[in-house]
Amino acid sequence: MELRVASQGLDESQAADSAAPAGRGPARWGEVALQVTVGTALVVIPVLVVLEVLFRDAFSTDLAWYQDVVSLCVYVVTFVGGALAYLKRRHLRVTAFSDGLRPGLKAGAEAVGDWVALLVGAALVVSSISPLRLDWIQKMQVLPISSAWALLPLPVGMAVVFVIAAVRICRLPRRAALFAGAVTVGITAVLAAGTRLVPGFPVGNAFDGAVLAVLALALLLIGVPVVFIFAGVATFFLYLTGLAPMTIAPVTMQNGVESFILVALPCFFLLAYLVDKAGLVQRLVDVIGGALGRVRHGVLYTVIVTMYVFSGISGSKSADIAAVGRPIVTMTDDQGYTRAQAGALLGASAAMGETIPPSIALLVVGSISTLSVGALFLGGIIPAAVGSVALALLVALRPAPKAVRTGNYPRLSVVKVLTGVVPVLAAVVFLIGSIVGGFSTPTEASALVVAFVLVISVVGYRSLSLRACGDVVMTASVLCGAILMLVAAAAVVSNAVSFAGVANGAADLAKAVGDRGWAFFLISMLIFLVGGAILEGLPALLLFIPIFVPVAQQLGINTLQYGIAAILAMGIGNHTPPIGVGLYTASVVSETKIEEIGKVIVPYLLALIVVLLLIMLIPDIVLVLPRAFGIG
Repeated sequence: MELRVASQGLDESQAADSAAPAGRGPARWGEVALQVTVGTALVVIPVLVVLEVLFRDAFSTDLAWYQDVVSLCVYVVTFVGGALAYLKRRHLRVTAFSDGLRPGLKAGAEAVGDWVALLVGAALVVSSISPLRLDWIQKMQVLPISSAWALLPLPVGMAVVFVIAAVRICRLPRRAALFAGAVTVGITAVLAAGTRLVPGFPVGNAFDGAVLAVLALALLLIGVPVVFIFAGVATFFLYLTGLAPMTIAPVTMQNGVESFILVALPCFFLLAYLVDKAGLVQRLVDVIGGALGRVRHGVLYTVIVTMYVFSGISGSKSADIAAVGRPIVTMTDDQGYTRAQAGALLGASAAMGETIPPSIALLVVGSISTLSVGALFLGGIIPAAVGSVALALLVALRPAPKAVRTGNYPRLSVVKVLTGVVPVLAAVVFLIGSIVGGFSTPTEASALVVAFVLVISVVGYRSLSLRACGDVVMTASVLCGAILMLVAAAAVVSNAVSFAGVANGAADLAKAVGDRGWAFFLISMLIFLVGGAILEGLPALLLFIPIFVPVAQQLGINTLQYGIAAILAMGIGNHTPPIGVGLYTASVVSETKIEEIGKVIVPYLLALIVVLLLIMLIPDIVLVLPRAFGIG
């Protein structure tokens, strides 16, 4: 899957960048313009957030234009950054099936993906024209400019996607390009025209939905980026059924990233790659390894503890595996463990860490549901701790390597502990404590921690150069654009699902199970496990959380308990062989075949499934901390 390369941290970014079309002249200048535009917007977000906090607390005044400018920057990062992610081939896609195709078929599948991107880009540009005209006569809340500027990044980004797709198609062998185009455009035309021009053509919301669901699954299996499947199929469904005008698609995508909680995502991506590039992860691993290294299986315990602590600051689980994995793999090699053992435990620890704040999954669930982000943050701590204990127990039962080598751990000192652990722990405590305590929003807390890490890295450790900071911004902007554009596309899917009455079907399921809420809980968790494996984590959450959470509430299931369980189930599915997307990240970091890691990781995942069942049976595992802090 493409994102697995992109998520390996900054040292590997050049490898993924090489996938982008090389070029000079206009093409190269266009790429640079995209990078500068998105990178600037990304940096402006935390800078403005910090300035707003300083002005508010120090001078008791607000920056009136702050909200408008931050919103504009988020739209630029989402849609122009999403186009840049497409250029860099960083959008999430499933390749477990397409990788097994013969070279000719695989090239054809790639061509279909570009044709789908071209059609989706064209459809969204055209459907944006009418909303742009309506917004042109309106003003933003504070800035004296037209509201159309807020919607403009979407058609601009989609136009860029259209151009990139067209260029790639033109570079394909003519036969492959024409065949893929004929299949893609032909199926689209038949479905679009058949319902209107052919007498007796099957029609109806259920039929259209079933056909498009099959089409979406086929596109998913051949490796088309999920974001274009979501946006394209949902928009096409609205067109076929006539339930809503197509112009609602761009507006819905824009509204999908309007939640102020999502403004924290750019800050968390910057934070994840800052702590990696600044060497804070290596310092943390050195301290934990020095404390546990001489214990039997100490290096494996170091993996679990480091992932638990680092998950609390990075927000990105792929970044966790990449950042922690590099120093850990070296230590496991020194101790005689196989790369497969290291990769499997990295993947399982990342699955466990999905509920550790400030997980991106927690933020996304908070943004698409009525659940409090503070409650989600607190509710995920103990389940992750129970998962860590379960993994540690399995590690303790493992036989030690035959050739155990010791003595390679750094000696601990007060200075090493203070410089290696205290800054990271201080950032974690401030990040979670300020949000839970109501002293700051997730966006404000994450921006302040970014500033803190930047200061201690540049001034204190002197481990960050200007070029390194630029690399951090470029990598974070591409990945953040990919994730936010996926969230925006999922909003169209949610809208289509709502218009189609799928929620009514979920309500019927609630009536069918009656007072057996446990049956719904179990069935829906199985759906999250499978969805996490096939779709990857975030798409599964974005699809099912808005549908299932209201049903869970109707059946008397605590929604916070349900949300945490769903996130953990998604994380387990995301690392389940042979198609779990997260497992590919562990495979690349540990430089091990996915088949070898898959054999080792199964017992760890089974242990996490037991933890999932405990969460379902014992709500207090999730609820005890939120209740202690008075958060519902």
